[in-house]
Amino acid sequence: MRTPNFLKIPPNNPEKDLLDRCLKHDERACFEFYGRYKDKMFGMCLRYAVDHNEAQEFLQEGFIEVFRVLKNYRNEGSLEGWVRRVILNVLLQKLRSQKRANDPIQYDDDLLNHQLEDEADDADSTIEPQVLMKCIQNLPEGYRTILNLYAIEKWTHKEIAEKMDIGIGTSKSQLNRARKCLRKELEKEKQVYGRSLQERE
Repeated sequence: MRTPNFLKIPPNNPEKDLLDRCLKHDERACFEFYGRYKDKMFGMCLRYAVDHNEAQEFLQEGFIEVFRVLKNYRNEGSLEGWVRRVILNVLLQKLRSQKRANDPIQYDDDLLNHQLEDEADDADSTIEPQVLMKCIQNLPEGYRTILNLYAIEKWTHKEIAEKMDIGIGTSKSQLNRARKCLRKELEKEKQVYGRSLQERE
């Protein structure tokens, strides 16, 4: 089946020129490529990581894989979207392979944006993005991962179950628990913020 023309990157597109230079192992082009996408990809990694250090590890290993498989990109659709999928797959594989002793949620029984804010609609809708990120990172790993995949990546429970090797029912139940847990975390932050204001008065 032929790819529709509107999904292909035009031959004279600067993005394709950059891609071609990277495939020729042009060091300057590789740095430019990394610089173009690193901030958005780091934002994604932060939502799945427990802290900045782990997010940086996800980002580094993700870009290593991006450059390794860059030759497989077929100039179809968004290059940024392709990079995102590659890095997401890398971090999900790492999350599946590592077993944290302090993580009470086991898989065997989800750009911080308005979509995650909707998950916290029972809390303060004006919550600061950095506070929301902190609350998400405080969630148990299983909750955090499924919440991100469902709310941000827009995966179905079937897709989540297949990727994470869990049952569909487990995905649904962990999403519900993740939402409740996130609201509790946000309520805690509101109380801390309220006490901080009182101390200043």
